[in-house]
Amino acid sequence: MSAAADPAPVRRSRLGLSARLYLAIGGAVALTLAASIVAWISFVELGQHQRRITREHIPSITDSLRLAAQSNRIAATAPALIAATTEVERDSVMSALKQQGAGLDDLIGRLDQDVANESDASEDQQQIASIRRTSSSLTETLDQLNLSVSRRMSLRDTLAARVEHAAELHRALIEKLTPLLDDATLYLVTGYRTLADTTPQPAESRFSERTLLTYAAMTQLSIEANLIGVLIAETTDLQDAALIPPLIERFQSAADRFERAIGVIGPGGLQSVQDTADELIALGLGPDNVYALRRSFLLEQKVGNALVGQAQSVAVMLARQVDSLVGHVEARTETAVVASNRAIDVGETLLLVLNAVSIIGALAIGWGYVRRQITAPVVRITDAAAAFEAARYDPESLAPVRDRKDELGDLARTFTRMAAEVQARTDTLDRLVDERTRELNDKNGLLAAANRRMDAELAIARTLQAAMLPQRLPENPCYAGKATMVPAQEMGGDFYDFFPVGDNRVGLVIADVSGKGVPAAFFMAISRTILQGAAREQRTAGLCLSDTNDLLCEQNPLDLFVTAFYGILDLDTGELSYANAGHNPPLLVSRDGSIAPLPGTGGVAMGVMPGVGYGEGRQAMRPGDTLILYTDGISEAMDRDGREFTEARLIGSLGESHRQSVEIMMSTLIEAVSEFVGDAPQSDDITCLIVRYKGPPATERLEAAE
Repeated sequence: MSAAADPAPVRRSRLGLSARLYLAIGGAVALTLAASIVAWISFVELGQHQRRITREHIPSITDSLRLAAQSNRIAATAPALIAATTEVERDSVMSALKQQGAGLDDLIGRLDQDVANESDASEDQQQIASIRRTSSSLTETLDQLNLSVSRRMSLRDTLAARVEHAAELHRALIEKLTPLLDDATLYLVTGYRTLADTTPQPAESRFSERTLLTYAAMTQLSIEANLIGVLIAETTDLQDAALIPPLIERFQSAADRFERAIGVIGPGGLQSVQDTADELIALGLGPDNVYALRRSFLLEQKVGNALVGQAQSVAVMLARQVDSLVGHVEARTETAVVASNRAIDVGETLLLVLNAVSIIGALAIGWGYVRRQITAPVVRITDAAAAFEAARYDPESLAPVRDRKDELGDLARTFTRMAAEVQARTDTLDRLVDERTRELNDKNGLLAAANRRMDAELAIARTLQAAMLPQRLPENPCYAGKATMVPAQEMGGDFYDFFPVGDNRVGLVIADVSGKGVPAAFFMAISRTILQGAAREQRTAGLCLSDTNDLLCEQNPLDLFVTAFYGILDLDTGELSYANAGHNPPLLVSRDGSIAPLPGTGGVAMGVMPGVGYGEGRQAMRPGDTLILYTDGISEAMDRDGREFTEARLIGSLGESHRQSVEIMMSTLIEAVSEFVGDAPQSDDITCLIVRYKGPPATERLEAAE
């Protein structure tokens, strides 16, 4: 890849790329704007037609239909008026008719307002005026019907009162005639006028012409009285006025026969019967008699039926007028809908034409200008950039673009110049990188040799550190022990120790230095040496830790500290005296399987501050009891999820340990920690010391004998 020489400056055209692009976009926008204007005009015209339909025609149709429904309701309610049986029912029906009439007038007024702005409003207004006149006629007919029903009810009530009074008079008349007829019958049959008589009248006296005529007249009075009552009662069921005159003639005949019978008997003793009979006969023949009232009632009923028929005819006429108005409004609505559809069709056609022109124009602009004048040069520049990145750039590939007199030509020329500069810098950088690479290779070789020396020295140091710790506990019939230390790095900061302290006593130590690696290992060696030296002087556990702490504080340039547990086991008595410097309390596994930590004694880590005292504790160990000393690398061992092993899991793993050897106990404990941690990296040193007290030799022999 070689850089091309800088081309001669090219003057940019006045009509640059951006100006031509704006012109192309402006053309497309102009076509879109034209289509939008046509659409707007079409929508405006369509909106006018729709508003006319919505604001004028639809309300007119709605009100017309409501008007027709209201007139039908009035026509349907009119028969209920004539069927009313009480004034309350009549008033209720008439109130409903008045409300419906008011609603009808309101609908007519609204309909008049609806058609007021119509182009042919005069014709609609004439129809509405005709509807209003018909509505008024219907209202007048209903008012007349109401008056007729009122009169009919009044006649019915008066007639009912007269008939009821006639029934009372008839009962009174019969009550008066019955004893007289019974006495006459008793006299005629037995000859006794009253029950108090002692001697009957002779037959010739009883069966005289006068007596028989009187008895016949008495019987005739009873018969005619019953007939008069029946003829008056029949007026309530009479439905044809033509039957009233024959009924009156029968009543007149009965009244005449009653009067003649009274005349035969004579007025003596029958005056009260005469008065009651006269009053009863007056109800059938006197002024406002029941027959005249029934005739007026039937006539009024006929008038009411005629008014109902008239009201229904008027309602039918009103419905026809409303239907005519609805048809006229629907015709106008149909005309408006046709005009609206025509506007939609014209708008759709114009929009399709303009959209086609816009699409063709956009395609022409895209192919004829954008593709040739913009896209193709941009693609050339993009390909040149990709070729430059792949180290196969040829400056001549941009020659057609560099000759352009617009922004893309400027970009191509600038890219060619920058490519040449970048290539020159790249060549210089490659040369410098080669030189630096050779230097780094030389230094990496030296570092590798130094690392090998450091690894060898760390291996030696690790071996020496391991050699410092007891590899195994001395064999002794009074105890058995097992210890292990697995560092987290090349060198660890944990340590354990086991050494004799005078006669028949051994010292047990486990400690954990803060930190890891070489500094912790050196501080561990110093701490072990000082602690073991203090223990050799056979001091108590507390004094030993106190002296060790003072010496460590004097020799602690790195400000490290160490937690430790130091115990002295008397092999003769099994008594364990101990002190704790901030370390995990050991676990005591009794020979019966119970597990418990040793009671705490207090005390801070060593190396923190001088002059600190450490309390001591004592624990009696029986033959078969086991002491487990460990560091927090066991209880705080973590798995992949960051969960710790914990002291509870440690105790759980020692469930049957009192029946096992110390070697199996150690193996079981380490396996439990490994299974819990899994493939998680070791976070801390793992150190453990297990000692089982067997008792003095004499005790051991005695147990064996038993």
